[in-house]
Amino acid sequence: MSKPRISSGTGTPTRDTLGSMISSAPKDSAVGLEVVREKLRLSVAETAQLFGVTPRTIYSWHSGSAACPEHAERLREIVQALGLYKDIITSEGGRVAHRAVEGRTTLLQMLAQGENAQVAISRLAEILGGEATQRERLMQRLRGRTGSLDEADFNTLD
Repeated sequence: MSKPRISSGTGTPTRDTLGSMISSAPKDSAVGLEVVREKLRLSVAETAQLFGVTPRTIYSWHSGSAACPEHAERLREIVQALGLYKDIITSEGGRVAHRAVEGRTTLLQMLAQGENAQVAISRLAEILGGEATQRERLMQRLRGRTGSLDEADFNTLD
């Protein structure tokens, strides 16, 4: 059985569609798992950590085995929360699950500890949005400057 894939282009299911698709049904668990792994850029081991299961269980879910109702519900919650913030999370090039959200606690750690998925992901989205705004401001300040990147711009140090 091949793994279900969800494209990130046109035709991508909405968060409501994704949330309703994820149930304890085998195929639906595999789809939701693929969404979570793709959006958060998680390895199988990290995904296992997220749900408190073994990597073998994750492979089993990918192959079509049903997740228990508790894990299927958690998967649904995470997929729905990711759907709310898909634009900001998708725009990030790094592995967002490893970003610190509170102190040194990462998104992956928060979700693995059972934190409300929507709260944790919204905190991360707020951080990422702030960083995107800062990058844009910096790019605006640097536009039109001449000189090489190796050259220090001492005029801005005043």
